[in-house]
Amino acid sequence: MILYDFKSGLTQQQSIERLRVAFGDDAPSRTTAFEWFAEFRRGRRSLDDEARTGRPVEATTKENVAAVRAMVEEDARLTVAQLEVAIGISSGSIRTILHEKLGLHKVCARWVPNRLTDDQKAARVTWCRTMLERFDGGRSRGAWEILSGDESWIYSYDPETKQQSAQWTPVGGAAPQKFKRERSVAKQMVANFVARVGHVATIPLVQQRTVTGEWYATHCLPQALEAVARRRPRTRTRVTLLHHDNAPAHRSRVVTEFLASEQMQEVGHSPYSPDLAPCDFCVS
Repeated sequence: MILYDFKSGLTQQQSIERLRVAFGDDAPSRTTAFEWFAEFRRGRRSLDDEARTGRPVEATTKENVAAVRAMVEEDARLTVAQLEVAIGISSGSIRTILHEKLGLHKVCARWVPNRLTDDQKAARVTWCRTMLERFDGGRSRGAWEILSGDESWIYSYDPETKQQSAQWTPVGGAAPQKFKRERSVAKQMVANFVARVGHVATIPLVQQRTVTGEWYATHCLPQALEAVARRRPRTRTRVTLLHHDNAPAHRSRVVTEFLASEQMQEVGHSPYSPDLAPCDFCVS
């Protein structure tokens, strides 16, 4: 509007009066109107901010960016504080370089069962594809004949995580306290078995702390098979396929002989792949 008044031939005072009629107390000040009239008289016609040099960039220079990149590539676990000391710039500048210049963000490592070799990875893929083809992705009736088992320690209690203990509190209120507790020393080894119908049996390891082939063949597997038969009272159909991992007790001679006597076959298991055991995903 000031530029329009200037081009219309009005004076500064006339422009100020028009602005006050239109905007009242929100109208630009007298000083602002006079400054813009002076700019227009010098030939300015753009209303955008003019370019200015400003304060020179001192911290996020190409040299500092390259130094941070080299240090992070050498050790990806470096903290902002360590980079701050090594480079000699502020933590804010370090974060700007990491996030905006290098596009990095720090994430926690993800737990994996085991660092597999290339051959083990190939064997894992082959086993998974074989199972999918053999049982038609779980749609085959043969999947009903699989009994899957695994052993695990059951503790008297597991300490809850910080997320599990979170609770709603008023704004400004004191945060709840949580005392650090270790897992209970009281624990029990159990063998858990599942089938296509769900949980089948949980068999505790009594009076010993190590799973042996003798216990697995003479106590554990017979109880699991009997539990399967109880779940099928009409047909008394028994499972004929057994899936378990490659633990030494499972590969023992006595277990092999027991499976042969029961006319059961093993479906095998990918090496070092406990995440492929269905028992780890079954809630009994």
